[in-house]
Amino acid sequence: MAAGIMQHESEAVRIQAVYEDQQQVEIRAFAVDPSITSYNNLKFLLMGAFKLQGIFTVSYLSRSATSLDDQIYLSLNSDWDLDEAFQNASEPILQLKVTRVIDEEYEDLNNLSEIARHTGHEVPSINKIVTKTKSKSKYIAVPFKHTIKQHISKRWSKLTSAFNDTIRHSPVTLTEWQTYLDDEGQLSRSRAEDLRMRVFNGGVEPNARQIIWPHLLSVFPAEMTEDDRSTYLVVKGREYARMKLRWQGLPPEKTADITSMIMKDVLRTDRSYPYFAVESNHPNLLKLFNILATYAFTYPEISYCQGMSDLAAPLLVTMIDEATTFWCFNALMSRMKVNFSSDGSAMMTKFEHLSQLLERWDPEFCKYLKDSGAGDMFFCYRWILLDLKREFTFNDALRLYEIIWSTLPQNSHSGLAKSISTPKLNRSSSNPGNSDNKLDPNSNDNSEASAIYYSQYGYGSPFVLFLCLSILLQHRDHILRNQMDHNTMAMYFDRLVRKHDLNKVVVKARLLFSDFLRTEIAPESESDQTTPNDSETIDSSITC
Repeated sequence: MAAGIMQHESEAVRIQAVYEDQQQVEIRAFAVDPSITSYNNLKFLLMGAFKLQGIFTVSYLSRSATSLDDQIYLSLNSDWDLDEAFQNASEPILQLKVTRVIDEEYEDLNNLSEIARHTGHEVPSINKIVTKTKSKSKYIAVPFKHTIKQHISKRWSKLTSAFNDTIRHSPVTLTEWQTYLDDEGQLSRSRAEDLRMRVFNGGVEPNARQIIWPHLLSVFPAEMTEDDRSTYLVVKGREYARMKLRWQGLPPEKTADITSMIMKDVLRTDRSYPYFAVESNHPNLLKLFNILATYAFTYPEISYCQGMSDLAAPLLVTMIDEATTFWCFNALMSRMKVNFSSDGSAMMTKFEHLSQLLERWDPEFCKYLKDSGAGDMFFCYRWILLDLKREFTFNDALRLYEIIWSTLPQNSHSGLAKSISTPKLNRSSSNPGNSDNKLDPNSNDNSEASAIYYSQYGYGSPFVLFLCLSILLQHRDHILRNQMDHNTMAMYFDRLVRKHDLNKVVVKARLLFSDFLRTEIAPESESDQTTPNDSETIDSSITC
């Protein structure tokens, strides 16, 4: 069974969806990766494709249909139904039918409103009914530039120096790591910032990742000594053990649905990589399963979604220890969990920001995508959902992840809180340096609002958008030359899974990000901290 699942890991499934209402019939076509597309993911894509509000149902055309007169549509109501649809749907595409469910209360209020016009009686407002639905998309239109510029000015000089550091571009070694610590093994806030800029330019030597990655992910509270960190890991290890025992002690009927879903994904996650190329009952797979299950039952409001195993796998391969890996995954998910929210608002915001970026750099290509039905950027779904992990070889993905994490702020929490708040794009301030700004109550650093630096920008994934842009621009000529439509484009990029050149993508992304900061942000930042030609001195030979 595992082998059968594995063969679908890098394949795209083409989907044609039909939506009918009383006024018109709309058709949309796109492709999805079945191994990371859950039922909620699919509903989110359909909501975006047809701009749906309210309740709707989804059904798929069964393979048993033998003619147009003998079409059988089966309901899609869960992940299990979707898995069955991927396996047994009509070929060569999965055909979906989307149907709006009439809300009788909503319709009755509309009818009452019509009556009220003739009678003069007041009726209850329908605004309360639709407010929740409308709120799902309230972040989408926030301008990309507006979300970054508010907290960047104080760090402009450091970012600029990182882009211009063309000498030190080898990976950080264990020996160099020691130079960032004081005599007691403390990593001060300022040195932590320097470390991040250094990793951004060169990455981390593989044998140093186990030590440096937890710092990039802000697992440790700030400025702990080496002895403090050792003690902290022991304490958190015991806490993890208690959390794991808690869900393991639940009746099987209360855990079966989630644990079976997790195990199904564990059995098909990176099975070609040596660490996971083992028997299904091997301890390596059990560790990954335990980490994901413990997270799901500890955070039931998030639970487990397809794709999370992809995020946890690189951490486990690097950290080895199950408990430490869990806390690294927990820290990572404090930023990534929004990608898996059922309303899809974060993903829609990221698609919108990526579209804005593409229009800024290449309006011709952006227009082509819109004209060909790909302007919604849904073909980039896997890229954004997983921080591009599947687009590169596993070892390259390890380097990519540490570079992405290095662009994020050093969190200043005093521990890993259970309640993780979703960043809000509409949070703003006309004066970023104003001491009256409201900070995260869990933060004990009030100097530069570092805990919310970038949190409004691409929902906490700033550099990822420029990596996506880098890939798009590198392939734009081929796409235009072959006049690819949205479906062909999705299949084209699916064939490039794990084949992208990491160095080319990262170097181009750095240049794009630098240009954006220089032209969009620097003019509004402190003028004495930068010069007009900062980005022009970047050495294109920089490697990761």
